[in-house]
Amino acid sequence: MSKKEQAPDNMGGLDSGQALGEIARTMGHALEVVLAREKALSGGEGPAHAETFAPVLGGFPARLAELEDLARKTAKNLQEVDAGLEREENYLREKLAALDDMRRRLADWGGRAIG
Repeated sequence: MSKKEQAPDNMGGLDSGQALGEIARTMGHALEVVLAREKALSGGEGPAHAETFAPVLGGFPARLAELEDLARKTAKNLQEVDAGLEREENYLREKLAALDDMRRRLADWGGRAIG
């Protein structure tokens, strides 16, 4: 190994033993924080969990019922609109058929009158 490739003996004023000790302490603290958060979220010590999620989830069933009711009302309204459009379509078809019949009779009359 050349001199450039060798790891420095002194890492920012810490020897390698001190650096490893500091890393171990930091990792240990991070693990404690993760475990405490996991315990709080799993319901083990609920204050953080309850304070975070209870207000949001507490109203969820009522809001879901409101949304279901709104969906039913919307479906009913859409069915009524669809039925109204179908009635109007049938009315227009009848009028168009009557107009087509009148056009044919007029064409026949014009053909007899001219011809």
